[in-house]
Order: sequence, then C-alpha cells, then structure tokens
Amino acid sequence: NIDATKWGAVKYSFNRKEKKDHGEGGGLVGAGLRDANVLVIDDVVTAGTAMRETIETVKREGGKVVGFVVAVDRMEKMPSATDDDGVPRPSAMGQIRNEYGLPTASIVTLDDLIELLRAKGDEADMERLKDYRSRYLASD
Repeated sequence: NIDATKWGAVKYSFNRKEKKDHGEGGGLVGAGLRDANVLVIDDVVTAGTAMRETIETVKREGGKVVGFVVAVDRMEKMPSATDDDGVPRPSAMGQIRNEYGLPTASIVTLDDLIELLRAKGDEADMERLKDYRSRYLASD
C-alpha cells in the first residue's frame, strides 16, 4: 500500500503507445508536466531510443527530466549495425548520462541476477547469463 500522507502530493503521468482522440485524449495520461521535475521510470532499456523520446516529450510539455530509473539494467552495450562486432561501446544508460548529464539508476542489474543464480546453485542459467554478458557487456 502507498502511504497517502507521504506520497499524496506526488503526481504521475505515462505516455500511451498511440494517441487517443477520446477520453483524456492525446499521448499522455495523468498529471500535466508544465514546470514539473520528472523522474522517468521504465522496465528496461536497450538502445535509449525511448529515453530520448521521453526527454523530448517532457521538454515539449514544459517539464524537465531529472533522472531515469529502470527495473532491470541488462548492462548491454549500444547496438551497432553488425550487432556483435566485439567493439566496446557504452550502454544506453551510460550514453544518456553522458549526453544529457542525467543521473540514472537501476533496481537490479545483470550482475545481480548472475549472483542470485550463483547463490541458488543454478550453474546452467548462470553460465548462460555470463555468456550473454561477455558478448554484450557495455564499456561503462
């Protein structure tokens, strides 16, 4: 349960996948963003495209993005044309930090998941994740 005395003044908004022309209409649902400091929360980030779109949407609506939180940071390097070229590149989270000077955080990382599997003794899944990490790990 959310404590209304502590969190009652916090506003929320989310973007729709497609704009609606009925009900509230538009692409955003919830509180307006004008003059708001916005913490963006997302499930996962791959290339940072949605993060950049969000920054532009918030700016267009008169707000300011002050940071990003993702549920799972896969720690993946930015994609390339060849996808697995072995070249070190930063993650989307690192790119956003560098490009926009915004703080980023995650609830769990790929390393956390590997450690959990190690603690559970699940060697096969742990090795698959370690292989994935060695192939796609970002340089930051």
